[in-house]
Amino acid sequence: MLFIMLANRTSAQVQKGKISGNITEANGTAVPGVTVALQELKDTTVKLYTASSSSGKFSFTNVNPGRYLLACSAIGYRPYKSLQLTIDTTRIVIILPVIVLQVAGKSLKEVVITASKPLVEHSIDRTTVNVDAMISAADSNALEVLGKSPGVYVYPNGNISLNGQGGVLVLIDDKPTYLSAQDLAAYLRSLPGGLLDKIELMTNPPARYDAAGSAIINIKLKKNRAAGLNGNVSAGFNAGEYIRSNDALNMNYRSGKFNAFANISWSRDANFTQNNSNRTFFQPDGTIASNLLVDSRYSYLSNGLNMRAGLDYFATPNTTIGLVLLGGLRPTSGRTVFNSMQQYPATGADTATSGYTNSGPHWYNGGISLNFQHQLDENGQSLSADLDHIQYHTSDDELTINTDETGTSQMQYQLPSTIQIYSVKSDYTLPLGTGAQFEAGLKSSWVTTGNNDQWFNNEDGAFVPDYTLSDHFVYQENINAAYMSAQKQWKRWGIKGGLRLENTRDDGHQLSNPAIPDSTFTKNYYSLFPSFYLSYKLDTAGNSTLGFMYSRRLHRPNYQQLNPYLAYQNQYTRTAGNPYLNPNFYEIYQLSYAYKQFFDISFAYINSNNDIYRITGLAGDIFITRPENFATNNSFNLHADVNVTPVNGWDINASGLFFHLLNKGEGYGTFINDAVTTGEVELFNEFHLDKNWSAEVNGSYHGPFHGGQTIAGASWGYGLALQRKLFNGNGSIRLRADNLFRNLIFNSRSIGIANVSNFATQQSDTSLAGVSFQYSFGKSANIRKRNHDIGAEDEQDRTK
Repeated sequence: MLFIMLANRTSAQVQKGKISGNITEANGTAVPGVTVALQELKDTTVKLYTASSSSGKFSFTNVNPGRYLLACSAIGYRPYKSLQLTIDTTRIVIILPVIVLQVAGKSLKEVVITASKPLVEHSIDRTTVNVDAMISAADSNALEVLGKSPGVYVYPNGNISLNGQGGVLVLIDDKPTYLSAQDLAAYLRSLPGGLLDKIELMTNPPARYDAAGSAIINIKLKKNRAAGLNGNVSAGFNAGEYIRSNDALNMNYRSGKFNAFANISWSRDANFTQNNSNRTFFQPDGTIASNLLVDSRYSYLSNGLNMRAGLDYFATPNTTIGLVLLGGLRPTSGRTVFNSMQQYPATGADTATSGYTNSGPHWYNGGISLNFQHQLDENGQSLSADLDHIQYHTSDDELTINTDETGTSQMQYQLPSTIQIYSVKSDYTLPLGTGAQFEAGLKSSWVTTGNNDQWFNNEDGAFVPDYTLSDHFVYQENINAAYMSAQKQWKRWGIKGGLRLENTRDDGHQLSNPAIPDSTFTKNYYSLFPSFYLSYKLDTAGNSTLGFMYSRRLHRPNYQQLNPYLAYQNQYTRTAGNPYLNPNFYEIYQLSYAYKQFFDISFAYINSNNDIYRITGLAGDIFITRPENFATNNSFNLHADVNVTPVNGWDINASGLFFHLLNKGEGYGTFINDAVTTGEVELFNEFHLDKNWSAEVNGSYHGPFHGGQTIAGASWGYGLALQRKLFNGNGSIRLRADNLFRNLIFNSRSIGIANVSNFATQQSDTSLAGVSFQYSFGKSANIRKRNHDIGAEDEQDRTK
């Protein structure tokens, strides 16, 4: 009600304008599909794009005060450019006279109005990375592109952080994948960079998004909307120790009331992970009891095939009904080879163990989505709804063979798992006058996961079930949510506020077997999640802006973390889940200053409790690691982004994060209270050598990090890329090289494990060189934008 009254009281203040018109031929016939660009008068920079409808009409809304030109282009017609158009306090709405396009002569050359997108763009609640501006993205996969985005860090185990915040929720087209950290990383490696359009980074997401995750990373895939047949193809190849390939095809066909689209991608992914650990066990008096060296190398090869196809039906000019089908598969073959040596100084004895594990996980998924969009009026009032079903299946048969001084032992595992997701949601948008808007929505989701992990030991040549290590776990989750938000823009002030209510019900069931009793747990809780944004323009042109943001969020335990199953890693290492985990909550406060798109700096304070970390305890000389509500963390972050052009043709994007983290917690009787001041710096340079040649040089440094029981050392990396445009800009060939000197090594040590010190290093195949080719075909008339998304949107990163 406050927002509505404010909107009514300030209706006389001019903030945003509207420009509309109609396009015809000389005989009065409407011309659909005309590209209409609104350009700033001072430098003809394109600010907004649209296209004429089937009746030849077009409009631009929410136009900032200023002086503009209107440019129209369409194949077969001469280009058109208007006289000066001015939006100011005396002229809010401009209705243009009919624009008559003249048919071109014999040479029907296409006129295309282009504007080069910057790598990074900033708005009130997110930072957007335009992937096409990243030359090295062409032959990369989605995980590699993500790792090169400002503020994003991909850990060796697949976990992702944004601006130093872990527990990030990763969405694809606003929707979750419901995969574990390792499975999500594998899935992103199977998506070619040529499929990606942009990446949205949200440290304080608005209320319409699920409250899960300390921050949100939203990966937007490419979608073509032009009339006729259009598309693009990309093929990428790179090699380090292994050979990889990333290839994609995007196609769209629009005719009349129907629009069909599809993208298909194939990837060949291969890599290794080399782990070395040195564990020293001490007696209570401080003398060394034993020293354990464990070396392991995991290598794998997978072939990923992903498909997305759909159909839109434009029932009326204001109503669209859509269907989306998606699917994918990823067969993988892997092998882990490990060796260990345990030495006992007191006796001089030592014990050597060697072995290997063969694995062959097969992953596949499928889904269907029905969606509906209806424009209630020309002012932007709209209603949308989504109904979705997604399922994932994984099967893996593993065989482990250990050899030591006592002989050889064999173990076999069968690890099938399924995830079934149903989701329904609806969103409503209501403009409330000049610069004001109200949004509201509802969502319900139902998730069922099943793991039936079976363990067998070889006894006298036959594999016999080991029920003490087997596990059959079923988990069900139902989340019901409602939200509302409102925003208002004045001449200098801007405000946006939202409130989200979520109810979560969890039911876990570990089924009994001859060695494990039947057990269940149930959790049911309600939570409120407010978010608030306030901005103030320091000058009338809006070049300098101050901002304040606040939000409350949570990190739910993901599905696998709640599974109590004890998994075998090697003879000295086990991992397990914890059904007693509780969600941990975050409160984020942030002050910011921005100057245009050139400079952005923010200071944030983040408070969280019951943080979930993987905590290690001992069973003899075996490490057993499970997630615990371990820590209370307080973080003070200073983040800055700079986008400058020192000389014509040289663009620089620099990002720096400096933070102080207080890490407190208790695990297995040991109290940890430490702090670290550290930072991350990323530098991205793009050189436009001429109209066809461009180059890219990027580098990053990530300082030491403390979290839970782990202290990670610093790391750094770099990359080079070169691009040559072909076929009048419709195609390109690109070369790239990353970390050629094999310098990307991760070092860490463990703290808080009683009477044990542990040091580890990890390295993978990150030194590589590659080549890629891209080509776009078809018309460029962008008629009607649709978002071909799956509506099951907020449970994404929960199966870590």
